[in-house]
Amino acid sequence: MSDIPRPRILLITRNLPPLRGGMERLNLHMAQALAEWSDLTVIGPAGCGQFLPGQCEVIEIPVRPLSGFLLRSLRAVWRRAGQPIDIALAGSGLTVISVKLAAWRAGARSVAYVHGLDLLAPHLLYRAVWLPALRRLDHALTNSANTADIAARTGVARGRITVIHPGVTLPAASHDSTDAFRTQHQLSQRPLLLSVGRLTARKGLAEFIRHALPAIEKQHPDVVLVVIGDEAPDALTGAGTGGRAALQALAAELGLSADLRLLGPCDDETLSQAYFAADVHVFPVRDMPGDVEGFGMVAIEAAAHGLPTVAFAVGGVPDAVNPGRSGYLIQPSDYAGFAQRTCQLLAARRDTPLRASAREFAAGFRWQRFGERLRTTLAETLDPPVADADTARRGHAVLDLRSRNAKARKIEALLGLTPTGRPLRLLEVGTGSGGIAHYFGTHRSLRCEVDAVDVTDSRQIHDGYRFTRVDDVQLPFPDGHFDVVISNHVIEHVGDSIAQRRHLAELRRVLRPAGVGYLAVPNRWQLVEPHYRLAFLSWLPEAWRTPYLRLRQRGSHYDCRPLTVPQVEALLRGAGFGFAQQHGRALRLTFELERPRALAYRAVFKWLPESIYVKLRRVFPTLIFTMTPAASGPGEDPLQ
Repeated sequence: MSDIPRPRILLITRNLPPLRGGMERLNLHMAQALAEWSDLTVIGPAGCGQFLPGQCEVIEIPVRPLSGFLLRSLRAVWRRAGQPIDIALAGSGLTVISVKLAAWRAGARSVAYVHGLDLLAPHLLYRAVWLPALRRLDHALTNSANTADIAARTGVARGRITVIHPGVTLPAASHDSTDAFRTQHQLSQRPLLLSVGRLTARKGLAEFIRHALPAIEKQHPDVVLVVIGDEAPDALTGAGTGGRAALQALAAELGLSADLRLLGPCDDETLSQAYFAADVHVFPVRDMPGDVEGFGMVAIEAAAHGLPTVAFAVGGVPDAVNPGRSGYLIQPSDYAGFAQRTCQLLAARRDTPLRASAREFAAGFRWQRFGERLRTTLAETLDPPVADADTARRGHAVLDLRSRNAKARKIEALLGLTPTGRPLRLLEVGTGSGGIAHYFGTHRSLRCEVDAVDVTDSRQIHDGYRFTRVDDVQLPFPDGHFDVVISNHVIEHVGDSIAQRRHLAELRRVLRPAGVGYLAVPNRWQLVEPHYRLAFLSWLPEAWRTPYLRLRQRGSHYDCRPLTVPQVEALLRGAGFGFAQQHGRALRLTFELERPRALAYRAVFKWLPESIYVKLRRVFPTLIFTMTPAASGPGEDPLQ
C-alpha cells in the first residue's frame, strides 16, 4: 500500500443528479474519478447522495431557489472548511465564490471546471463578483480550447488553464437498436438526419431548416430530420419557450413538414438508438455574441455510435469534430457547404469509412481518460512539476475562429494579395487555431498552397493547409520558398532579442525576393498588456514584470516580450527587410470589414489623413508592418 497521503478535496456544485443534463453527467463522473483517489466531500443538490460513490461525505442542499442554494452552500462551506482541505473544486463557475471562501478558510488551492457561459454570462452582479473570483483561481479547468481562450481573454492567466474535455461511454454496436428506432417512429429506410440538443437559438436549427434543408431535400427527397431535445426556458425570466412551435411553423412555410420530426426529450436508451439509426448528425450551431457552444458533447456521443457529424466550426465544436475522421467542419454560416457535405454523407449512407474512424476518435474521450487527466492536473496543482518552473514558456494561441477569419481578411487586404497565374506559396508562423491558414488555403479566388507551423498543436480547424510542429524559430523549409510569410503576434513569444532576430532572419531566408510579409506585435507602451490583462505590465523593467504578475496572482512567470516601434524597426532592418508601418490602415480596415457603421469610424477614423497615423504610430496598441526583402540590403525603410 502506498504511503502517499490521499488529497482532501471539497467538490461544490449545483449540477449533479437527480438533475439531468450534460453538466450533471460530467460532475458525476468528476466525483467518481476523485473518490477513487482522494478523500472527497461533495456539497451538492438534494438527492445527489444516492448517485455518488459510497465513500464520499455528502452535504445536500435544496436546489431551488438558486439564491437559496448559493447562500446555503456558503454556510455549508464555512462549516466544512473548518476541517483540513487540500483542494476546493467548483463544478462550474456558479459555485466559484463558495470555492474561494473554502480555499481562504482552509488554506487550500482553489480550482473550478468552467464552461463557456460561465465566462460570458451578461448578468451585472455575476460579472462584478463572480468573474473577479474566477480570475484569481489557482487553476481553471476548461471543457475546450475555445473556452480556455475565452478564460484567458477574461483575465485568467493562461499558465493556470488546462483543457480537460468531457468524456463519453462507448456503446456496443447494435443493429437491433437501429431497427427498433426506425420501426417505432415509422421511418422505414428514409435518409435520416439527427439533431440533439435543447431548442435554443444558439443551436441554429431554424436557420438550418431555412437555408440548408431545402437543398438537401432536393438531392434526397425522402430525407427526414429528427430532432431530440426540449424547450430551454430561462430559469430567471422564463424566456426561451416556443421553439418547438416556431420550428413547426417554419417547416410548414417551406413545405417541409413531412421532413421534420420533433421528438422532444428522451431517455438514454432511446437517444442511443437514435444515434445508431441516423445517417448524419447535423450540428449547425450559430456563432452568437455572448452565447457560446462550450464544447459540443453531442458530436462526441454521435462519434461513439459511429455516426459522423457535420457542424459549423464555432465555439468549442472544433475540439469535438475531427475533419475527415469523425465528420466535417464548415465555416460559420456557409449553409451551401453544410448542405453539400451532408448530401455526400447521405449518398454514402452506411458505407462511409467515417463510421469506423469516428468510433476510434471517440475512444480518445473515454471517461477513464477524463478521470486520469483530472487527477493528474489536480496533483500538479498541489505539487507543480518541473515543467511549470519559472522559466517555462506557455502557449498564447488565440483560438476564436471568428476573430481569425476577420484577421485573415485584413492581412489579405494589407498585403494586396490578388489572384496570379500560379498558386501562391504562403507560410503562417504560429498558426494557433489554424483559422488564418484555413482561410487562405480554402480561399475562393486566391490559389494558395499553405504551410503552417507552431511549437504546439492547438488547431481547431485542419482543412486546407499542411501543418508542421517546430521546436524553435528555425523553419524546416528551403531558401526563397514562399511568396507570402505571416507572423501574427508571434515574435513577442519566441524569447529574448537574439531569438527575435533569428525569427525575422528565418522569415527573410524562406521568402522569395519578390515576396511580401506581414508582422504584428503588441506595443510595449499599450496601457493594458493583452496576454495577462494587467495595466502597465509591459511598461515595467523586465526584471520587475514577473514579480508584478505574481503579486497580482495572474501567473508565475512573464514569458512575453512586447516591443516598441524603434525596436521593431531596428530588428527589421537588421534582418534585411524593407518595411512599411500599417497601424493606421489596419485600424481603418478593422472598421471597414467588421464594423463599417460604427460611429467612431464614420465620424473620425475614416477621415484622418495618413500623415496623422504616421505621427501617432508609436502609441498604437498593436504595431503592424508589411515587409519586403530590401532591394539595397539591410536597413532600407520605405518610410524614410
